[in-house]
Order: sequence, then C-alpha cells, then structure tokens
Amino acid sequence: MTIYTSAELKRHMGHEIVVGLYCENSLDEEATIECETCYEILYSQFKFCPKCHKKMNKFGNCSDRCDEK
Repeated sequence: MTIYTSAELKRHMGHEIVVGLYCENSLDEEATIECETCYEILYSQFKFCPKCHKKMNKFGNCSDRCDEK
C-alpha cells in the first residue's frame, strides 16, 4: 500500500516509522517507508496490485492479470 492522502498519513502519528531496504539482487532493490506499529507499508517505490498484492510491472500491470479478470 502507498499513502495517498494526509488523512491516511495522520493515522500513523506517533507510531514507530522506519525505512526498509530489501534486495533479492542488485537489479531488484526496493526501498520502503513502513509503520512498525501497524505493520503497514506507507510508501514503496514499487506499486502493488490492490487485489492480490503482488508487485506490478513497470507498466502498472499485475503479473496475475487481476485487472483483466
């Protein structure tokens, strides 16, 4: 998930916020901003499918084609 509004962000006021860096290989590095209190990803440089939560490709399409179902 990515936070899009200030109202969504305000829900995390006072929570433990961290920056995470995940890397399967040097080409697939992902930086995130996460709320450790809620275990929610506030921002990811990658977009994730709202239906299956898998990483979308650079064109914004789900690999499982959820948007076509």
